[in-house]
Amino acid sequence: MNPAQPPSAYYYEFDSKQLQNSLRTPDLTWEKVRSQVDHVIWPDGKKMILLAEGRLVNLSCSSVSSFVVSITAATQALALIELFNAPAGRYKADVYLLPKKMGTIISLVLVIDVSLLNY
Repeated sequence: MNPAQPPSAYYYEFDSKQLQNSLRTPDLTWEKVRSQVDHVIWPDGKKMILLAEGRLVNLSCSSVSSFVVSITAATQALALIELFNAPAGRYKADVYLLPKKMGTIISLVLVIDVSLLNY
């Protein structure tokens, strides 16, 4: 990428790390706007807004709510606990669907947690 030209707005996530690294040049000025938001300023005054860097792009710039992310993380944690504690031979190297009961328990716990925050 040529740092003399502002990049296209249509970069995919896997390109973001290379894009960010290419913007770290002496020719470009970085201005911190607030947490996870920077202005990258070219010598001719053109400006790009950079929302988050690295892995934070997935979390802070996603259209998925943090509540959905917490449900996913809780589900993954319970699945890992099950795999770790299962007797040898219970699971083969394959793809398995989690029991509906597990999803129901996670949802119930999170709904109770959210409702307690409202008191």
